[in-house]
Amino acid sequence: MIVPMVQTRLTDAEIATELRESYLEETGEALPARLGRFALAVVAIENDHGRAIYDHNWGNVSGDNWPGDKYENPGWEPGKPVPRYFRAYATHRAGARAWWRLMLDHYPSVVARGLGGNYGEGVTEMYRLHYVVPLSSGEEEHYRATVVGLARSSTFAALFPESAPMRPMPDATGAVAGIAGLFVVTILEILRRSIHV
Repeated sequence: MIVPMVQTRLTDAEIATELRESYLEETGEALPARLGRFALAVVAIENDHGRAIYDHNWGNVSGDNWPGDKYENPGWEPGKPVPRYFRAYATHRAGARAWWRLMLDHYPSVVARGLGGNYGEGVTEMYRLHYVVPLSSGEEEHYRATVVGLARSSTFAALFPESAPMRPMPDATGAVAGIAGLFVVTILEILRRSIHV
């Protein structure tokens, strides 16, 4: 059914949360930081940092042959408008989960590049597999540079921090015992020297 095109905005931080939660729901696993940054960069470009999300559709997933709800957002061919349809979802979670399903099922090589932090290669795969269709010359290079820049930015790194390996905390009693032991050894050495003089 055709539904009205309604803006459903989110911030980058809200998108990051939805990406994390929807990935967990789809896969049963925590979203790896590098893949999270890559996904956030792609959604940021596709949906203007959350300002151009309509009907909870993440990534502008087309709905031409979609049996569910969809909205129309006409495009242009030289000299005339062309009808284009996009999938509509009831919530952001539903839209985010659908985007992950699309990426995991149809673009696993793109996901693999995101997991490895090979963001530029991920964009190359997106174009090769027609996830993104270039509208002008130079677009792919701009898209790639933008995804790589965003995914490597400190802002996106803060939203998806790398998990540092946990190091055991030093045991305070062991440290105190070590210092006390050193003190005792030092005193004994002083006494030994003074006795043997």
